[in-house]
Amino acid sequence: MPTIFVDDEVFAAIQAVAIPFVDKAPNETLRRHFGLSNEKSGRSDKGNGASAKNKRNHKRSPKIHYQSLIDNGDLRNGQVLYPVDSMGKRLPGEQAEFTNGRVRYNGGTYSLSTLADNLLRKHGKKSPNNRAARGPKFFATETGTTLEQIWNAYLALHPGFSY
Repeated sequence: MPTIFVDDEVFAAIQAVAIPFVDKAPNETLRRHFGLSNEKSGRSDKGNGASAKNKRNHKRSPKIHYQSLIDNGDLRNGQVLYPVDSMGKRLPGEQAEFTNGRVRYNGGTYSLSTLADNLLRKHGKKSPNNRAARGPKFFATETGTTLEQIWNAYLALHPGFSY
């Protein structure tokens, strides 16, 4: 198997799209990101019906319970969030304010997903697979941690969590 070396910025971009507790290695993250099968053959599932089957069986990430993150001190109302692209890079000149599970931006209030879609388009970016953006993946705190990453970390520490 070939070995490649990546710089810190590329590695951070891979980490930004990795799914904690699912992707066990950067190779798995890259295979998923590029739509490749997990088989060692490296063949793509595209065109053989497998990808359509996987889409039907794909379990959506659990909806974030923002109040739990607020109660835990991981998030606060009034906190500035920064929209990021699918590689975790901030969209230049953009920021929004988190308020009760929604975001305020330029005088309006939006769902995270709606604003993420709008800002990605504004900056000439696309959400993965041209689907509607899952908002928490596209908003990060000042440290660069996305709301999705914060939620996954919360769930890891609270395995019995239920709504």
